[in-house]
Amino acid sequence: AGDVSNATEYHARAAEHARTRMAHEAVLDHVQQALTLLDKTPRATGTRLLRMRLLEGREATLDVLGDRVGQRADIDALAELAEAQDDNRRRAHAAWRRSALAQRIADYAAMETGAQQAVEWARRAGADEIRLLAQRMLAMSLAFQGRSAEGRDGAEQALAEARALGLRRVEGLCLNALSVMLAMRNDDVGALLLDQQSLIAHRAAGDRRNEAIAQGNIGAGWLGLGELTRARVELEEGLRLLRINGEEALAVSPLCALSTLALWQGD
Repeated sequence: AGDVSNATEYHARAAEHARTRMAHEAVLDHVQQALTLLDKTPRATGTRLLRMRLLEGREATLDVLGDRVGQRADIDALAELAEAQDDNRRRAHAAWRRSALAQRIADYAAMETGAQQAVEWARRAGADEIRLLAQRMLAMSLAFQGRSAEGRDGAEQALAEARALGLRRVEGLCLNALSVMLAMRNDDVGALLLDQQSLIAHRAAGDRRNEAIAQGNIGAGWLGLGELTRARVELEEGLRLLRINGEEALAVSPLCALSTLALWQGD
């Protein structure tokens, strides 16, 4: 009916709802339709905010799909919009996502830089959840670069604060970070125990994506301890959940573990 304002808003809501269902193609479709409409309207403050909502949702979906080129383009656009708005919270969000992308491509120096920037912007904005998510990324980047004690201290601090604030999703992610660090020190039992705790936290938060990842990590933990029957059950469940979620990139992890398991069993 020519009501572009409402049309773009409802496309944004449809994209956000589709994202909760891991309906990736629907997310991309609604975001693109909304952005096409926005490109035909004046660049007012309200439209910039809506554009940021749309890009944030699409960037997260592209992360799941493993489209690193598209993901980087959306992060760059988000950073530009944050500057245009002079919005520290959104600057923090863009820097955190840049750090997350750097982790995916194993650029740990860039991961550290992005996380540091995100922590600072989030602190200025009073955005505790983004700050703790970024602090977790910073801790992992330090561990990956051989600064394990600094990384562990940062992750433990973020975990304690997340628990105090009741941020279950952040709690689960911090537990995951600490599990990775223990695994790097060959503490397979400690890592498995933390992965089991992270699964509980992600389920409590309704975080389907990280629930699937934690399930696969638990399977890999049992594999490392030689408990092959338990490992197969957990790995197959993790793989099933990842595939339901459309996780093309992260399904590699349980597949590799299942391949190792098959080798050990002479298959």
